[in-house]
Amino acid sequence: MTGLEAGIVSSGEQFGTGGDRHTRFPIGISFPAGSGLVAFGAATGVMPLDMPESVLVRFKGKMQPGITLRDLVNAIPLYAIKAGLLTVAAFFFLARDLYGRKAALVATALLATARWHVTFSRIVYELILQPLAMIVLVFFMLRALRSGKRWQWALAGVALALGMNTYTAFRVIPFAIAAFLFYWLIRV
Repeated sequence: MTGLEAGIVSSGEQFGTGGDRHTRFPIGISFPAGSGLVAFGAATGVMPLDMPESVLVRFKGKMQPGITLRDLVNAIPLYAIKAGLLTVAAFFFLARDLYGRKAALVATALLATARWHVTFSRIVYELILQPLAMIVLVFFMLRALRSGKRWQWALAGVALALGMNTYTAFRVIPFAIAAFLFYWLIRV
């Protein structure tokens, strides 16, 4: 084993962890590591694996035949992928309401292929939920302003509340929404 790989022998099975994308184990966990951490591990033979409790994943039960731990770990990003797909779908409906169907298709295609959106849809990071919350918030808020329906205001409020639990940068959104609503009121 190198400084980048560690093996734990338990009941005769080899279990490994790796810090770069080239590490491959039939039973193991890969985690993202920058070149600095990889170089540190190569130079010292030790790689610090400080991991916050918020990303700790514990598997319970028995693994089914043919399913490896790597398969289970690779399934974790499915949540972020689903959030990314929901963001693209929600964006289409918002863009269609604002600019029409053709423009919405073009804008949605651009979002679906945008590098940052694809990247954050592939990694497990709460940031991918922020655009979804913002799009749903704006969608229902604009509809509520046009129609005055309370259920649309309620859904906008739910999106705002959920957005506050996504990423810290979302904390500025209530102020932006308040400024927009103030502008809307004095304009009318």
